[in-house]
Amino acid sequence: MDRTSLLLQRVNDEVQIVTQLLDTLDQEEQVLLSDAVDQLLELSQLKSQVVGDFALASQARYALLQNMGYAPEDRSMQLVLDNNSHPLLLKNWTHFLDLVATAKEKNRVNGILLQKSSFRNQSALDVIQGRKSGALYGPNGQKNSPSNFRTTVS
Repeated sequence: MDRTSLLLQRVNDEVQIVTQLLDTLDQEEQVLLSDAVDQLLELSQLKSQVVGDFALASQARYALLQNMGYAPEDRSMQLVLDNNSHPLLLKNWTHFLDLVATAKEKNRVNGILLQKSSFRNQSALDVIQGRKSGALYGPNGQKNSPSNFRTTVS
């Protein structure tokens, strides 16, 4: 097997791993939206495993790129594509980059959902424990924080 075909195999491996990551991120999003937080630990461990697999697969591709005389980095793939006429490698690499961009966005959105869930949970705990929460109005209906604005009726 020539090096370009081996590189195609490495990219295909990474496509499969990122697809697994996307599936995990989709599951994570569903758990976050349904407030089934008890499942988050399991998904977090699965996500960590998939990210670890992804790192190993990327290292294998970098090692092959270096063996081919290129720098061990993602930018080198464009040089390989420029120097080799391999339409399937180009197609799969482009697909890989699209999947990675989608995974980054899903992870960002899930992070926002997780932060909102954490804030809701902390606010609920504050109420239960009788701590002052960040609510705009207190139990008596008055503002919790002083306003910088003057009212016409004072």
